Amino acid sequence: MQLKVASKNKVMYNIGHSSSCQNRPYGEDTIDTCVQYGKVRLLEIRQLRYFMQVCESGSLLKASEVLFISHQALSKSLSLLEKELGAALFYRTPKGMIPTQFGQELLEDSRPILAEWDQLNLKLEESATRHKGKIRLGLSGGLIYFGSKKIWEYFKELHPHTEIEPYEHGYIEGLKCLKAGTLDAVVISDYENTDGFITYSLPSTRRLLIVEKSNPLASKEELEIKDLRNEKFILCINDFAYNKFLRLCQAEGFTPDVRRTSDTVYMYKLCSEDGLCGLCIDSNTSNLVPKYPELQAIPFKDNAFPYPMMLAVRNNYPKPTLIKELVDFLTYSLNSVLY
Repeated sequence: MQLKVASKNKVMYNIGHSSSCQNRPYGEDTIDTCVQYGKVRLLEIRQLRYFMQVCESGSLLKASEVLFISHQALSKSLSLLEKELGAALFYRTPKGMIPTQFGQELLEDSRPILAEWDQLNLKLEESATRHKGKIRLGLSGGLIYFGSKKIWEYFKELHPHTEIEPYEHGYIEGLKCLKAGTLDAVVISDYENTDGFITYSLPSTRRLLIVEKSNPLASKEELEIKDLRNEKFILCINDFAYNKFLRLCQAEGFTPDVRRTSDTVYMYKLCSEDGLCGLCIDSNTSNLVPKYPELQAIPFKDNAFPYPMMLAVRNNYPKPTLIKELVDFLTYSLNSVLY
């Protein structure tokens, strides 16, 4: 006889016992009264526990008291188990229940299975504790993806024991709150970690240049940074991205003429009215560019100026399992939107 855990509350067994009978479908409400050679069946963990307790107690009455079930219910359960296995498990004697040879084999095989099952349940309880808690999450980047309540309602469905408290912050305020410990983690773009936080990379997307269709750059399918030498810019980017953009341009021998704004729509407006160049995230173009038919979005060659996102986490956050859970969810959500 061979036993092993097969699924929730069930054990799969394979025995070499045979009996002559007529096969019937096996399901939730039926008991196959025969077991042919090499045929596999499923037992419930509860059945094995009942069987083992009767072996230990030596009587149905004592076992039923330990198990807190009626004598009749226990007797019925054992009889059904014997029908399922196609063999008697006990000699019923005036002195009590004595396991048959077949019952002794089942008892020997059941002990490690139940020990394994108890260990699994213990691990599940410990895992549930690790996955229970709260994350105060600052949204300083990727608001187009994570600003909706629906995404966090979906997270709650997937992870009911983890509570996410999302807060919209500017990137400077978000990092200050992270340092002060009033936030546990911050989603941020273009971040250069000089603060010693724990960081997790998230999927990135492209930045595109926004230009008027009358601009000579509009004839190009892809742009290189050196193509921007004589342009004037209106940019809606944080300091990390701005400094990165400056370094890219300076590496090509020029310093860009840049004005900055905190309003994406205003950036598009000035690109349209004043002929300035802007930068946008790839996924934004489908929403905003059609509103300005005189504008065109052009990608950079080799994704020279991407929009990278990451999760920055305070170092003393006590539930790293929750953070990994969140990173997996954010990664999944971004991949489903970006690719």
